[in-house]
Amino acid sequence: WGELTVDERAETVSRPPGVRIDPGGIAKGLLAVLVGESLADFDSFAVDCCGDLRVGGIAMRPRSIAVDDPAGGAPLHLLKIADGAVATSGITRRAWTDDRGRSSHQIIDPASGRPAFTGVLQVTAVAPSGLLAETLAKSALLSGPDSAEAWLPYGGVIVEADGAARVVEPLTR
Repeated sequence: WGELTVDERAETVSRPPGVRIDPGGIAKGLLAVLVGESLADFDSFAVDCCGDLRVGGIAMRPRSIAVDDPAGGAPLHLLKIADGAVATSGITRRAWTDDRGRSSHQIIDPASGRPAFTGVLQVTAVAPSGLLAETLAKSALLSGPDSAEAWLPYGGVIVEADGAARVVEPLTR
C-alpha cells in the first residue's frame, strides 16, 4: 500500500503491477445513489446493489428491510424505511485463512494494514444515501463495540463478536 500514489490534480491513482484495488461497498453505495436518483420521480422504487439498498419514491411507502444474521440464523431485525438507504458491512462473508493460518477478511484496519478485528462482526446502517450508509457502516464496524453506535445517527443494527445484536434507534431531530 505504501507504493500507491495519488495525483489529485490529474485525478489518478497509480499502483504497482499485481496490486489490486477493490472499491467494494463504496462503489455499491454510490451506484445505489445514482440509480435511485434516476428513479426519484416514480411512485415507489427499490434498488438493490449487491446488498446496498436505496428505497424511495413520490408515494413514500414504508418498506420492511430484514437485517441478516451473520451466523445464518433468522433475520435479526426488520427496519422500516420509506425513503433512504441501508448498507451492511461485516467481516464474516468475504473471509478466508491466510498463508500463515490466520483468519482474514476484506476490511482492513487503516492503522495496521491487516484485517480489522474490533469486536464487531457486522453493522447495518441507515442513511439518506447509499454512499453515506456504506461509509457509516464501515466506520461503525472499525470503531469497535463501545463507539459503533455514535456512527449510526439514522439508526441501524450492530452485531458484536459474541453474536449479540443491538438495534440503534435513529436520533430525533
